[in-house]
Amino acid sequence: MVQTIDVMGGGSQAQAAATRIKAAIHGAQFGPGQRLVESELVQLLGVGRGPVREALRLLSVEGFVRIERNKGAVVAQASKAIVAEAFEVRELLEGLCARRAARHVRDGGSNDALRIAASEERRRSLDEEPLALMQANERLHQLIVSVGSSATAERMLEQLQLPKVRTLFFRVMSPVIWRASRDDHLAILTAIIDGDEDRAEHAMRDHVRQTATLFAGLPESSFA
Repeated sequence: MVQTIDVMGGGSQAQAAATRIKAAIHGAQFGPGQRLVESELVQLLGVGRGPVREALRLLSVEGFVRIERNKGAVVAQASKAIVAEAFEVRELLEGLCARRAARHVRDGGSNDALRIAASEERRRSLDEEPLALMQANERLHQLIVSVGSSATAERMLEQLQLPKVRTLFFRVMSPVIWRASRDDHLAILTAIIDGDEDRAEHAMRDHVRQTATLFAGLPESSFA
């Protein structure tokens, strides 16, 4: 059964449609390589062809959609090289976000949310469902971006969210790796709470780099 995608919210119809299509891609409603048929999107989104076409153009600029001759729009597929490059950029951006978050705390900003997050990390059971662990991981990274008020970095990081990478997390992660990831998170949070910019940035960059190494060990066929 096809699930209807609601296009409510602010902004133009095209921007709202792009946001909903992007959410559907992240949610695996549209898979990598899948053709996005305009007439079907018109029905799903409840908007005209004009906003749908503009939404697809916006998503192609962001890299979520690829426009192919004689085929139209398809959900972009990630190659191993593209994923590696995305992690290189993420390392820089997330390191910056951690540095800005530590600066925020150092300058007297609230660290309540960070302390709560650290407490949750310490109590987290590694026996939780992998999806729940992954969602908790995403919330933590988003919190650090938010605390650092890194609006530009947040927009750029959103463009680097490759749907295939989210799927592959289930292949590369294991209880041992989740435990190491939790230790990394605590080190990052502690550095931010201490207001130590250098330590926070280095801890975050090391964390992202280690995740990139896991993906680098996968065969090219995994990214198809």
